[in-house]
Amino acid sequence: ADIAINVDRWMLGSETAIFHDFRLFAAKSTRGGQLRDQFFLTASGHIGTYIFPMDIRRVPPQSSPSSLSPPWTTKLKGKTVPANSQFQYGDGMEVRFIDNPGRFPSARPYRRGDLLFQDRGVDHGKNFHFFESSDGSAYMELVPHGYNGIDRREEPFQSHAVVPVNFYAPSFEPLGKLDFLFSGRKIVKGKPRVSYFTDEIRSKKGNPKPKRSFRSHVPKHLRPNLKFRGTSQIIDMVLNGQHVKVGISHSVAEGLIDKNTNETVTYRRVYLSQFYAFSPDPPFEIVAISGHFCFNHMMESDDGYSAQWISKRPLHNRTAPIMIDRKEIRCPLITFAHGMAEMIGHGGRNVIITYGVDDCYSRSIIVPKRKIEMLLLGQGVEDSSNVTQ
Repeated sequence: ADIAINVDRWMLGSETAIFHDFRLFAAKSTRGGQLRDQFFLTASGHIGTYIFPMDIRRVPPQSSPSSLSPPWTTKLKGKTVPANSQFQYGDGMEVRFIDNPGRFPSARPYRRGDLLFQDRGVDHGKNFHFFESSDGSAYMELVPHGYNGIDRREEPFQSHAVVPVNFYAPSFEPLGKLDFLFSGRKIVKGKPRVSYFTDEIRSKKGNPKPKRSFRSHVPKHLRPNLKFRGTSQIIDMVLNGQHVKVGISHSVAEGLIDKNTNETVTYRRVYLSQFYAFSPDPPFEIVAISGHFCFNHMMESDDGYSAQWISKRPLHNRTAPIMIDRKEIRCPLITFAHGMAEMIGHGGRNVIITYGVDDCYSRSIIVPKRKIEMLLLGQGVEDSSNVTQ
């Protein structure tokens, strides 16, 4: 199946386009259940991040004799997005969201995002991760590490910040409230776009404790007060015999000359990434952080390489390098690791990382957990010389 859905038109109506950076994840919505039985979609907008319960399933294409779809048996009550319509390109899969179209028939286009944020908003930031602690409780990660709070005056500093989430619900009704998801979220009076969390959990040790596992040139950050932001989802690993959660953060290097030293680490605005590991229980202390690294361009040996439009570009254009500390590094200017999951089979030894490149195409790579362990702990890892590169 090959489909594309215009979420803006379905949620907000015509003449409005605010959503980007979509993320799909599954969570346990039945108390006492062991299955992650409900999909949720998050999307960034002009205000912040929105969240929508949703369903998705494979169905026979409309051209098939058995194209009649069976009834839904999930908690959502919204309508199915019609295939081959103004809302959806293609068929073979059915999708529905908590809300139906036509929610804002009289609201002006520029006001619809604000109105929707009141009921479907999460926070004014973006790039949030959702994960479970060792006892199965759900949390949303606000900042992966290096967080100093909203006013940057309240200890602890340089923290890992998360908030609890409650996904349990008997049903998800159109126009229904979702305020039970984040019971600690408060809206600043008179400022519907500004929110904060009263139940925020911040780690005590902060960063740079622990120190980065290997030395790398630290970029001059584009946003000094928000140096580190999340990207991929979080996986479970064992590090030095300890169960941990592992994610990927990213920093946006400014690429400008430092007025104090008259030097610059990166000569242009560049995305750099880091692995980080944290304890699976509150307050979710950071236990390891890698140095900065970057992801690669597409390669001629990639599956589906010739189908990518950018593969037709000349080699020097398609694989243009970045400059870090006056050295050429064969990495794109923008790489955003949007997904990370344990690969099925192979004894759980590998993970799949998916990332976008220059906002032009996506790429998936298979990475051994041993390689991630090496990057987090440094070359001192036992048998690290045998890690697949």
